[in-house]
Amino acid sequence: NWVRRDLRRNHQIVDFEKLFFHKAYYSHELGMRKPDREIFDFVIADAGIVPSETIFIDDNAANIETAKIVGLNAFLFETNAHLDLDKIIANSNR
Repeated sequence: NWVRRDLRRNHQIVDFEKLFFHKAYYSHELGMRKPDREIFDFVIADAGIVPSETIFIDDNAANIETAKIVGLNAFLFETNAHLDLDKIIANSNR
């Protein structure tokens, strides 16, 4: 709720999920948590994701390891680092 209030108050974004995503998955609503494989398997199945065609970016190394195990192109994002999407996309095709 804090994030939604902040987005509305400071960025005038009212419907964050629908504006930026096809569907949002929240661990507290699913009753599952990263880095447990269960949540990765659930999202992949529910969204019809092809893991080898999907990029996963996270700031937690344990989450990255599980993402790689399930076949996602996973990249560790270090806090306050510059997110170079062009580089990530180029490396995901390897």
